[in-house]
Amino acid sequence: MNVKDKARPWFKFWSQDWLADPDLKRCSASEHGMLINLMAIAHGCEPYGELRRSDGTPMTDHDIRITLSWNYQTVRMTLSGLLHNARIGMGKDGAYFIPRMVKDGENYRKQRDYGYKGGNPTLKAPLKAPLKVEAEAEAEVEVETDPPTPRRGKSVFVKPSLSQIREYANSANLGNVDPNEFLDHFDSNGWRISGKAPMKDWQAAARNWNRRNKNGGFRKQEPISTSTWDSEKAKEKGRAVMLEWHRKEKIVQAEKQKREELNDPAS
Repeated sequence: MNVKDKARPWFKFWSQDWLADPDLKRCSASEHGMLINLMAIAHGCEPYGELRRSDGTPMTDHDIRITLSWNYQTVRMTLSGLLHNARIGMGKDGAYFIPRMVKDGENYRKQRDYGYKGGNPTLKAPLKAPLKVEAEAEAEVEVETDPPTPRRGKSVFVKPSLSQIREYANSANLGNVDPNEFLDHFDSNGWRISGKAPMKDWQAAARNWNRRNKNGGFRKQEPISTSTWDSEKAKEKGRAVMLEWHRKEKIVQAEKQKREELNDPAS
């Protein structure tokens, strides 16, 4: 095993391909375990994906047994099964290899060579000037530090608060708009018109809401003052306190009844 390349502490593992591979499904559990171990060994070998010693000679079954500390008979059996199901291959010189890893290694070498030459040579428009690393670094810093500039003619929608909806409903005399209901409705659908198009103007949506409910099932309301909202808030708080009191009272009564049943000699 050749582990001179310390810059490769991990390798790509295509989990979906592994689970869906029909050839791999025919392999036993021991063969699955052997294959993942061989992949780990081949990741540190050169050429990439082939099982070779540090001197470049093929690893034998005995070498694999020593590396994994497996029983020799198990090693021979699992290697034979993997060869039969084409999950590993054997080169002309007798070296085992992992087909997928060999392919990945070839792609990696091509990309590395293209990078040394300035890019993929098959591209129709070659680079006209060498890359300026320093200029690119400065541009990246500018992008990271400067805030994004919004496009002209397009405003960014900002979700209104409950107080903003309430103030606008009062100022525009939108008596059929319940601010709480309006806010809950559009919060639930992500502030979209008819659940589809993103909202651009919530004030226009409030006016449409008022017109739509004008003759509907909602009772027409007068502009709501701040004191009215405070009163409603106090009522809600009072109802919550009463509900909590009833809940605790039920618990006390249940415990009292339970004690009585335990102390009743007839029971």
